[in-house]
Amino acid sequence: MQVGFSIFAAVADRYPRFRQGEVRGTAAEVFPEASAVLLAGRLRSKSEPKAGFRRRVLEDHDVDCSQLRSVDALDAALAALTGIHALAGTYIAVGEPDEGVIVLPIDELPLLPLRRDAPPEATFAEPSPPTAHDGPAVARICLCGCGAAVRNRFLPGHDAKLKSRLLRLRADGQAATQRLRELGWLKESEA
Repeated sequence: MQVGFSIFAAVADRYPRFRQGEVRGTAAEVFPEASAVLLAGRLRSKSEPKAGFRRRVLEDHDVDCSQLRSVDALDAALAALTGIHALAGTYIAVGEPDEGVIVLPIDELPLLPLRRDAPPEATFAEPSPPTAHDGPAVARICLCGCGAAVRNRFLPGHDAKLKSRLLRLRADGQAATQRLRELGWLKESEA
């Protein structure tokens, strides 16, 4: 981390650190694993090597990885790909401008938490119910979409996170409004 800060300091007079606004002509901070996960639309599985996952993500985005022999080289390519997205206007910056932001290569954050090996979906659909198995009970799945087994509707705190996301997105479309109604968090008169 200290090396990164020293690099930002070394180029600051020519390329100030990106905090908000126009990204062109700035030095932007990126997080390669977050870029890879968001470009893949899923979390890396626990059995999947970091280098293999990142290489596949890059290749899926038409990046030639034949000369990239280390995780550091793959990370540099992910940072460059994130920069290309940012220059094209396909990015968001997360964090606080006064403290620092990280540039991500997507237009908006996913509506639901990403899963390992799950197809990329950003919907408000109910998670698929678990299948019955030997034993007296079938687990319920957290309604926030994280995939965790729960006794009631949500893991502690996950209802508040989902509600907050949906309320922020409410103005952007009917799907969020409908989901808020389905969960009993929005009355018909509040539409």
